[in-house]
Amino acid sequence: MHPARLRDVLESWCAAGVSGALRVLDPPGGTVYLLDGGVEYAECSVAAGIERLLTASGRLPLEVWRSAVSAGRAQNRVGAQLLETGQLSAVELESVALLALYDAAHFLFDLDATTQFEPGARHHLGYGHTLDLKVVCQEVDRRKLLLADAWPDPTIDTSAVVPQRRLRDQCVALTALQWEVVASADRRRTPVDLARLLGRDTFTVMLEVRRMVRAGLVEPGRPGGSAAAGSVAAVRANSVKSDAAREKRALEPEKARFRRHKRDSDREPTLDRHDIDTTSVDGMDSGSHSGSHCAAHPDAGPDSPTPIAPAPDSPAPDSPAPDSPTLDPLARAIPLPRRPVSKVERARSRPGRDPAFSDDILHRLIAGLGSW
Repeated sequence: MHPARLRDVLESWCAAGVSGALRVLDPPGGTVYLLDGGVEYAECSVAAGIERLLTASGRLPLEVWRSAVSAGRAQNRVGAQLLETGQLSAVELESVALLALYDAAHFLFDLDATTQFEPGARHHLGYGHTLDLKVVCQEVDRRKLLLADAWPDPTIDTSAVVPQRRLRDQCVALTALQWEVVASADRRRTPVDLARLLGRDTFTVMLEVRRMVRAGLVEPGRPGGSAAAGSVAAVRANSVKSDAAREKRALEPEKARFRRHKRDSDREPTLDRHDIDTTSVDGMDSGSHSGSHCAAHPDAGPDSPTPIAPAPDSPAPDSPAPDSPTLDPLARAIPLPRRPVSKVERARSRPGRDPAFSDDILHRLIAGLGSW
């Protein structure tokens, strides 16, 4: 049995309206948390989770986060603990949780992996808000289109970011995130590493790096050697392999139908002209040339087709008539075109009339009229 795509597995669990955690057992690993059939949260080892988004960015001190986790982890109330202590507003918590959810879904949802569902499990954040699975899938597809439009080669995501030594233009404009990327690039860090270092979501950093490559500001270096970059490369390889396997499985029914059609066509016997039933051909010939052998049924209406009765005294199919030449049934069934007959030939073909005698009488009449 082939491992199923994660979004397809989630569809069945969300349709059932269950609550729990769907854990991805294959690399890179991750978990999708469901609440009453909706997607509450997701985490992946490749993507920056909510902890790094809050602490590495400088929004929260690491000690404040650890204090909230120790106070609310047992009851899954870490988010509520941050709100109650005034460390975060509800809008900030919701925004950061959505970034972490979409970031993890970007790497997990199209992955073919073995999964295990744990009913009733929840994330310690205790976010409480859910999204429809269709909405999350649409966002994942939208992000992939944005990455492909910015720069089609995905190897830049797992390669070191190297700033260009010389620029093509005299002056360039960088966004705040682009400046952070250029300032933190040390020719070894990949976009995935930079995202974790800067406390940014991985998708946004990958998108900005691709845009800078297209603008000629940075270039891809050697493949990164970090564990996160290796995990992203493994995810990409798994995705390509899974897409090829899905296309192959989609073509299997068509290939089987083609093989079955070819096998049936090879089994069909060839029809030889000498294998044609001469009885049906003779019946057609006699019925089309002899009107005395056709009789309408007494109950048939005026629009009913007239049946063709078999010709009387016709020989049996297995006992041909003696002293009769063997004719080609196809030639007998198809009448040949007739040559037009002249008046002289028609006069000569009439019985009991001499053509020479008729010409002599005609000459005498012409001579008698001339003497008048």
